[in-house]
Amino acid sequence: MSEEGSHPSRHQRGLDVYRTIRSDPSLDLEQTAQGMASMMGPIAAFSIDHVLGDIWSRPGLARRDRSLVSVTALTCLGCQVELRTHLAGALHHGVAVDEIEELMLHLCGYAGYPRALDGMRTAMALFTEREDVERPLPRPSAEAKSDAQRRQDGAQAFKQVMGWEAPTDVVVRIMEERLGALGDFAIQHLMGEIWSRPQLSRRDRSLVTLAALISLGKATELRVHIPAALRHGMSREEVDEVILQLSLYLGYPTAVEAKNMSREILATLDAQDASE
Repeated sequence: MSEEGSHPSRHQRGLDVYRTIRSDPSLDLEQTAQGMASMMGPIAAFSIDHVLGDIWSRPGLARRDRSLVSVTALTCLGCQVELRTHLAGALHHGVAVDEIEELMLHLCGYAGYPRALDGMRTAMALFTEREDVERPLPRPSAEAKSDAQRRQDGAQAFKQVMGWEAPTDVVVRIMEERLGALGDFAIQHLMGEIWSRPQLSRRDRSLVTLAALISLGKATELRVHIPAALRHGMSREEVDEVILQLSLYLGYPTAVEAKNMSREILATLDAQDASE
């Protein structure tokens, strides 16, 4: 067996990732790992060796992106204890405070306000305790938009997500005809007020949206958002890594379902490209 594929190598990679998440120079990582294993047994060992050593150490997705995916999944699941740990890791991996807050705002449209508010409260508690975090108060409020501006901005964002070229009024009319008031507010609020904000890039919003949809078991919605993620700058390899990363937090059955849906979607895109 090569050294790269050996258990000591995998274990060391896991400890190296754990160091970036905890960012505590006084922490004896090996002693901490042994203490966790003595208390919890194999689940603790696999948390270091597999979760961090196998998956988090892979090069296909940046540590910052893995943190965004993990924070999204844990917020959707309501796992506040683990969320707190991964919020600290996200800061260490280069996610800005404003970006974490924006991620929680984005999740209002996908996981619902109660889960997003719980996630925001956990984040605020962490920020308050951290001396190295600058979070000026009061925070700026949302931009006040008229309904007409919300529809205009929302239709533009929606067209970019869908890859449409239709005029704004046509987009709004289609959504209203399909979904009634729900479609109208999806354009006005989700797209016009949330997706249109500049605090997260469109790529990051797609990354978070993919992670949220898979976490919530909404694999069919990937038919819209995988092509959108590709248009917003994600690669197919990164989409695969998001799904693999989520196997850690959601389990293999959910990840396998998302992988099968992704394979079907990408095959359809390839067939469309071949016919053009």
